[in-house]
Amino acid sequence: MSQPAPPPTEVYVHTYTSSPLFGLGALLFGCQVTRTVVVARRRVRRRRP
Repeated sequence: MSQPAPPPTEVYVHTYTSSPLFGLGALLFGCQVTRTVVVARRRVRRRRP
């Protein structure tokens, strides 16, 4: 507990983020989430005119 070592989760995230594939994966994931949210909003608007 006395050693200020970063938790393994931060090390894993930092190593995974440094990879060039992370940018592409995050971009594709963001696009999918955005499309899902837009479709969900459209469906809600259609149900309640």
